[in-house]
Amino acid sequence: MAEGVGVLQFVAECGRAAATHYGTAGPEFVNRLLIKGVDGGDVIARVDAFVRAELPGAKSDAGQSARAAQRFGLIAAAGELAIELGVLPWSKGEANEAAQWAFKQWVAARGKARSYEDRRAIDQIRGMIERFGDSRFDDITIPDPDRRPVADRLGFRRDAGDKREWLVLPEMFRKVMCAGLDYERVAVVLEEDGMLLRSPGSLMKQARVPAGSDPQWFYVLTAKVLKGEA
Repeated sequence: MAEGVGVLQFVAECGRAAATHYGTAGPEFVNRLLIKGVDGGDVIARVDAFVRAELPGAKSDAGQSARAAQRFGLIAAAGELAIELGVLPWSKGEANEAAQWAFKQWVAARGKARSYEDRRAIDQIRGMIERFGDSRFDDITIPDPDRRPVADRLGFRRDAGDKREWLVLPEMFRKVMCAGLDYERVAVVLEEDGMLLRSPGSLMKQARVPAGSDPQWFYVLTAKVLKGEA
């Protein structure tokens, strides 16, 4: 519907059309809805179908992306009903296509279709590593029995560059790094973006610290936690 049309041009055209025809279609649309007696369940079904199509596999409570999709879906449902009731001179499906296009522009402008809560979780963990990645993690890359432990230790770090990993002690990850957040959800979000390594069936991974000791469980963060945009 709007391929090749710039966003600013599209907005300007919508503004001109609204100013020209303001107060005409809206009251007539409401009037015909009342005459026909549109079922609210039908509207909900249309909105749900839109969300499923635009966010396949997402839960209904998936956060900001799902809420935005519901609003665009409501616009699509209203537009299609207006077409069916003869209020708009468009072809069937055109309103839905327009809403799909607009939602995709929203997603593109926002970045990844991820909820505000998930982006906040990534920001919080990234901020902790940026602030304390060296000062509160003992370096175990090269064993040194004379090295003094760091104060207020959050865990351990090893390797460098793209191979750098932070082995976060479980309680420190849950209570300090994820303070105010659902730590399990945080771990899932990090793992989805390659920022956390895990063992099958667990959100953690085992490591021997120091080398040769019994394995312990850690939340293992990768160097990707410092890259990209949340």
